[in-house]
Amino acid sequence: MLFAFCLLFVKYPSANLQETTDRIFKNGDVIIGSLLAAHQENSEEGCRNVHLIGIIRVEAAIYTIEQINKNANILPNIQLGYDIRDHCMDRAKAMKHTYDFSTHIQFLEMDEVSNNHHVNSNACLQSSLSKSNTALPISAIVGPYGSRNSLQVAGLLQVVNIPAISPSATSAELSWSFYKKFLRTVPPDGYQARAMADLIEHFSWKYVAVIAVEHSYGLYGFRALEQESFQRQTFCIGLVEYITPTQYDSQLKPTVAKLKRAENIKVIILWIGATLAKELAKEAHSQNLIGKVWVMSDSLATKTPEYLGNDLISLGIYLGIQPKQFQDRNFEEYLKHLTAKISSERRNVNPWFDVIWREEFNCSTNNGTQGYVRCQDNLTITDEVFSKMSDDFIPYQIDAIYAVARALDMIYKCKTPLGLLPNGACPQTKPFVRSSDVFLYLRNVSFQGITGRIGFDENGDPLQAMYDFVSFQKNFGGNYVKIKIGFWEANGDLMLQINDSLIKWSNGNGTLNRQASGIPKSICLEPCPPGTRQTPTISCCWQCIECPDGAVNARKGSPNCTKCAKTQKSSEDKTTCVDLPIKNLHWKSMTGIILAIFTTSGFVFTFFTTVLFIRYYHTPVVKAANRDLSFILLSDIAAGFVLPLLTISYPSPAICAVIEPWRYITSSLSVSVLLVKTMKLLRAFQITYVAKWLRKSSASSVGQFVSIISLNFIQVIFAVIWGAVDPPFTRNKIEEGLFVTIICIPYRTSLGQAMEISMLTYMLFLCLLCVFYAFKARTLPENFNEARYIGFAMYILLLSWIAFVPVQTSLGGCTLRNV
Repeated sequence: MLFAFCLLFVKYPSANLQETTDRIFKNGDVIIGSLLAAHQENSEEGCRNVHLIGIIRVEAAIYTIEQINKNANILPNIQLGYDIRDHCMDRAKAMKHTYDFSTHIQFLEMDEVSNNHHVNSNACLQSSLSKSNTALPISAIVGPYGSRNSLQVAGLLQVVNIPAISPSATSAELSWSFYKKFLRTVPPDGYQARAMADLIEHFSWKYVAVIAVEHSYGLYGFRALEQESFQRQTFCIGLVEYITPTQYDSQLKPTVAKLKRAENIKVIILWIGATLAKELAKEAHSQNLIGKVWVMSDSLATKTPEYLGNDLISLGIYLGIQPKQFQDRNFEEYLKHLTAKISSERRNVNPWFDVIWREEFNCSTNNGTQGYVRCQDNLTITDEVFSKMSDDFIPYQIDAIYAVARALDMIYKCKTPLGLLPNGACPQTKPFVRSSDVFLYLRNVSFQGITGRIGFDENGDPLQAMYDFVSFQKNFGGNYVKIKIGFWEANGDLMLQINDSLIKWSNGNGTLNRQASGIPKSICLEPCPPGTRQTPTISCCWQCIECPDGAVNARKGSPNCTKCAKTQKSSEDKTTCVDLPIKNLHWKSMTGIILAIFTTSGFVFTFFTTVLFIRYYHTPVVKAANRDLSFILLSDIAAGFVLPLLTISYPSPAICAVIEPWRYITSSLSVSVLLVKTMKLLRAFQITYVAKWLRKSSASSVGQFVSIISLNFIQVIFAVIWGAVDPPFTRNKIEEGLFVTIICIPYRTSLGQAMEISMLTYMLFLCLLCVFYAFKARTLPENFNEARYIGFAMYILLLSWIAFVPVQTSLGGCTLRNV
């Protein structure tokens, strides 16, 4: 079956393109193929639109091969030939030419062929085949330009084992292992994305848009830039629009409309081709989209201002990134000294070059060209035309051709056992050099070229990546020029250098919101002010949300608010924490004033009563009221009025230690005085319910004092133990975000709690005892029935304490409960 396949192509060789208009061919010992575009495809006229830069690339290829043939150090006694095809920037034509390259094969029997036409695995070998059967197969292909064409060509060449080197295809997809036979002298877009990200960071742009062509170049270029954005977290891509490479007219208007609505996006990344960019510029002009910074990828940045046109580069500020610009002085001098006469003599070498004379000088080097006069023999290319022909990728193309020549030179000079084939064998050179061997040696070339050190890594990418940053701006004459403003290198450490002073940040079109340095701003919003937090809502945009109560943020653009301490609240502008106000009773507060007035009134009435008692000390009424016990009771009442005044004072551990037991002691003292007084009344009327020791102690004034002291001694013991072992203390009661109240806490441990309960229980016991004896004394004569009022007072006191205990438990402090 393999034999039949091989025989098919021997019997039906591919067509010879030597005489057609899309091929320039020169025979040689080794043939280098090339896919270039001397024309552009047009739907109406076909492949007739002249591509001026493409013709110069063809001339550069021929010139380079001629220089190699003249160099005695490279391929001595070996003549390089070339087979240059014009694919007219059309993928179908590029594939057609690639297919033709790949099917120019013949089959040789490396071993003896048996009568049954058996062909072994080495019998099917590649060779070019012309009508005269004299042309050799191509050893490698230089080109095509552009990632879109390169992807399809590289896929086919991978199958037929022919290496290709592109001087301008930068898509990261071409680094895949699927395209192992594809190499390039220009760095892939992964490096370009890094350089572009560094440019964005350098100018502190935070919010950018990307317009990308919807094929490998744009898709993978944007993906690489997006990855840089995710990793760095220093800028975001807020808007992405993909435009198809063909039939894009209906997409341009809505794309420009979106850019116009995105007023905060001032920086637009263009990852598209020149033709599409021109159409996009026309639509931008029609919608008056101005005041933007346009950052162009290499497909646009490498073009001249004349090529791009004023419609494009007058829209705003135009910056670009391109592979580092190099110059081949020899080729430039060759072009500048190329006269019409020399061109006429070389018409058979590059018949397409006559188009330049016709298009730029309106003359022809061919006498038979209708409608054109013959060019003067000494006519040379002017500086203006030379500027139009300038192409930053030509040095990369020249290095690509030299890489193939160096690989061939290594093959022809190979000595066994120093070859790269198994066991140190050298590749065959007769009857021709295999393209698979050329690829093997291409992977091992290393030499100093125009664009630097030429070599390839495992992905076929160059070993170095260098870029120039350029700016398109008007000069003093009013013409647009492209100037270099900086460079970027990936050599161990990434390095970026930009001369900001070379950039004109205004072209008279639109107003750009600028930073303090004059560089336009491109942010979603201004950083959120202090007192707010910055919350992302969409990619690289945010909302400013006011910090909640009790939280602050003193920094601009911070994503978080810091919560204040419990004893603090946020200021009105939410930038600092301030201490919560202390909300205790104090002398200047309305509650404190009212309480002080009532307390003072109580003191006044107590004092007035005491004065009356003293004034009428010897009267029968005072004597009947038991003067000694009455004075003790009045003193205790006065002491009770001290308690609210202490509560109004600023709480302290000392005041708390006094207030808590003081309440129980004053109440117990009052009850004990009334109890002794009731006992004396009952003794006077020989009531037998009174205990014997109480009847004796209440008989005299000294006995009454002893009884009162004895009844209150237990409370004093409880109070001393309480204060010594577990004294009351102060604590901040926090109403979060409102105020702080300093309260007295009666105890820390259960022992303190036991002391408080004991004092309360003992006081209530005295109260019940007093109620009991007052009830027994209710039948005394009218003039001596004071016990009835004592009983009523005890009822009120008991009810007060019954109501007080739940309040005491719920409040947890003495700030209000003492009132």
